[in-house]
Amino acid sequence: MINPRWPDRAIVARRADQLDRAAAEITAHSRTRVLPVPGDLRSRDDVDEVLREIRLALLEADVNFLVVKKMVAR
Repeated sequence: MINPRWPDRAIVARRADQLDRAAAEITAHSRTRVLPVPGDLRSRDDVDEVLREIRLALLEADVNFLVVKKMVAR
């Protein structure tokens, strides 16, 4: 079972102020919980690094590792 406190999606952007604002707006206007992740996606390595950060954040929040694996695989 997925915990309702966990985010449904993650968004990535370079500017933290825009990232936080976008995450708040998406969360406020939909039932989607968003995890804002600061980063710059210019290469495959950048994407891999951001996915690593997302996995670590979810695991540190005590999300089951099988759930984390499934969420990141999407």
